[in-house]
Amino acid sequence: MIIKTIVSIDKRASVAVILYLFFATFWLSNGIDKFILTSMEVDMDPNLSKFAVVNAETGEIEQRIMKYRFNEPFGKNRTASFNAYFAQLGLSNDVAQFSVKAIGVLEIVLGTIFFYIFIRSLSPYHKYDRTTMFGTRTLHRLCFKTSVTIFVAFLLFDVSVADRHEVMFHGVYLTLLLFAYYLFLQADIIEKREMDQVRKGWEGERNRRKERDPNFTGMDRRASRDKHIDHAHH
Repeated sequence: MIIKTIVSIDKRASVAVILYLFFATFWLSNGIDKFILTSMEVDMDPNLSKFAVVNAETGEIEQRIMKYRFNEPFGKNRTASFNAYFAQLGLSNDVAQFSVKAIGVLEIVLGTIFFYIFIRSLSPYHKYDRTTMFGTRTLHRLCFKTSVTIFVAFLLFDVSVADRHEVMFHGVYLTLLLFAYYLFLQADIIEKREMDQVRKGWEGERNRRKERDPNFTGMDRRASRDKHIDHAHH
């Protein structure tokens, strides 16, 4: 029973399904971040001071330079950063804030669709079907391609405002996304090879039983799944 449960979880938790959950969490978190005005406060914990002024003669600390920290779960004030970016381009704060909120809405919608794909991929109704966008995986591909488009737009914007750190971060995310899309396209091949490994394990158990009992002619207690595995190869 325990082995069957583990095998079932392994089959459900495919690489593609995990990717859907990752990008659902990623885009939803980024989208919500655009609507949260994160404030900063001085952290007065002496153990976390940024710098300290030390008396050269006594070696005692005379003054501590404390650092600021965010007091919300999200760690960046998007309002202030976008205002600064758009000011470099000669655009007003109103335009900056409208752009932030528009991007946030797009990211939330994209994250919601990824989450829908994740939930449905765990259900019995996730098979290929030419009559629906989900069944033909059109919805999946559009989500990945929209994600790529967003990151390309982010990179172009980072270059225009000369923010090298954001260029590096978004470049890493874009590379990760392209690799994830490749894994998505190879998901069926990966799943087939995983099932091949499971089948070899089951066949090995049958062989071990026959070695212990030459008269063994029965079926493995998990052999009923072989029919399902054969179906996965087609």
